[in-house]
Amino acid sequence: MKIAGISYFNAIPYFYPVLNGHVESDFQLELTIPTEANAMLRSGKASAGLISSVEWIQNRFEQGKGDYIRIPELDIATRGISQSILLFSEKEWDEIEHVSVTHESATSVSLLKSIGRLQNRKIETSASVNPFETWKNAKSSIDGALLIGDQALEHAHLHPNLDLGELWYQETKLPMVYAVFAVRKECELLVDSIREIFSSCLSWSRNNMDVILSLEAAKKYADLPNFSPREYLENFERCRSDVLRDEGIRKFSEYFEIG
Repeated sequence: MKIAGISYFNAIPYFYPVLNGHVESDFQLELTIPTEANAMLRSGKASAGLISSVEWIQNRFEQGKGDYIRIPELDIATRGISQSILLFSEKEWDEIEHVSVTHESATSVSLLKSIGRLQNRKIETSASVNPFETWKNAKSSIDGALLIGDQALEHAHLHPNLDLGELWYQETKLPMVYAVFAVRKECELLVDSIREIFSSCLSWSRNNMDVILSLEAAKKYADLPNFSPREYLENFERCRSDVLRDEGIRKFSEYFEIG
């Protein structure tokens, strides 16, 4: 059995314990970017995976197929500031009309457009391998750059930015679910074991946070101004018990738009 994982810093608590033998499992784990994890689950190359919430929403609500079973306890979500989806711009939010976006994430682009729709605005996007450089080189026609995950963290202290998780909360007063752990429906019998394994991973990471923070993936962010790797990870941990996560993902499904 293959499981698709995400290679970003905020997903380390899910996968480090398995990859390093702290939690036992008998599956093959492949870490990649969110859009590739989506494709692996959609095609059946993976039986389960941590995928973009947009992938789950589109399959369930738009296509009406219901190919995936979500394990809600394993969501990646925040209530307010996330520091994971940042819009870099020198303009005010209400002046932004055209944004260069990443190809790595479906949720980030849809979140940007959803917030615009909540405000009766239409925000145009254009995909780029390097949104930040595209924006820097075309500021006369592009108002900002949308970065996610580790790229967002690396640029956050260098340039003005808006946190889309915070903007979403200001508009809806609901958590934003960025990713869900889903199992293909034909693999339904695996749901309980996957829930147990990755709940154990999150528990191990919570109880051994100093080990997680000693990893190179964490240490490279330790000296960033106004950023705490511990608080960053704990922010996601707190939201796993938020009873409004389902309401948040339902609201997102009403307004989301595929990038």
